[in-house]
Amino acid sequence: MFEPINRNNWIEQARARLRSTDRSPAGWGYHRGAKIAVEPTVLAALGLLATANDELDRLIAVESADRIASMQRDDGSIGVDDDPTSPEWAGPFAVLLWTATQSHSHEAENALKRLLDRRGEPFDQGNDRTVGHNSKLVGWPWIERTHSWVEPTAHALLALAARKRLDHKYTREGVLLLIDRALPSGGWNYGNTTVYGRPLRPQPEPSGLALAALAACRASSNAAIGAGIAYLNQSLADIRTPRSLGWGLIGLTACGARPEGADEMLAEAYDRIADQPTTAVDLGLLLLAAGTPIVRLVGGDPQPEIRQNVQN
Repeated sequence: MFEPINRNNWIEQARARLRSTDRSPAGWGYHRGAKIAVEPTVLAALGLLATANDELDRLIAVESADRIASMQRDDGSIGVDDDPTSPEWAGPFAVLLWTATQSHSHEAENALKRLLDRRGEPFDQGNDRTVGHNSKLVGWPWIERTHSWVEPTAHALLALAARKRLDHKYTREGVLLLIDRALPSGGWNYGNTTVYGRPLRPQPEPSGLALAALAACRASSNAAIGAGIAYLNQSLADIRTPRSLGWGLIGLTACGARPEGADEMLAEAYDRIADQPTTAVDLGLLLLAAGTPIVRLVGGDPQPEIRQNVQN
């Protein structure tokens, strides 16, 4: 299912760290010694799968998928961790891991049903132009009964695409929301486009996430996607922070616009943290960006036509 890739020293080092010292039984926390949490467990497991060449990594990923399944609540929701009061924005991550490991289909469908029931809250701006985006479009929030934001909407769209819900009306509206939230200068901020008429600055992490989600949902080429690709290609040249670089390259790769120096960027990013305490999120994202793009890993394909159409 997963194609092997050519490895270099940093990839093997990162994989070894995830498989041993940074790993708790059946999962990972946000830092060493922390309790298991969904996001780091999923990203670490997907990173191992993306660069895997043996069955051990698949077994580790399946074991992690089993552990996350044990955390699912009766209503289908998945908390950030096993605290019954924790917010449930991490549910889409669980769906991605279950889909990638071809396991827990029943749990994935229940999680998806819950996801479709807990979208964001729209509001009518009236004559108030405090924010510049269309506040009536609905995506997904960080916390229930709050407004929709870029990153949780992108997470949800990746999960919906993984479960083949591309034609669902909420998927289509989520795509429209991401396109609406794109900044005129290119890329995405965390939620708004302008505040009191002042444009916000794009950030690489939400920009990469948005592009990955749009590619997974087969969004048609448009100015927002083209400008987002241009922004990331320019900004990532000077970025070596694992989360920003990882999601940025994942987004570009999903759109068929991976920069020629991507492998060197990832090696440099790992080299900067090699002698420091690292997190499963950092290592998982670097590995995921080095190997199979997240869109392909959960059953889709990169979208080379996006870049071609933008260039034309």
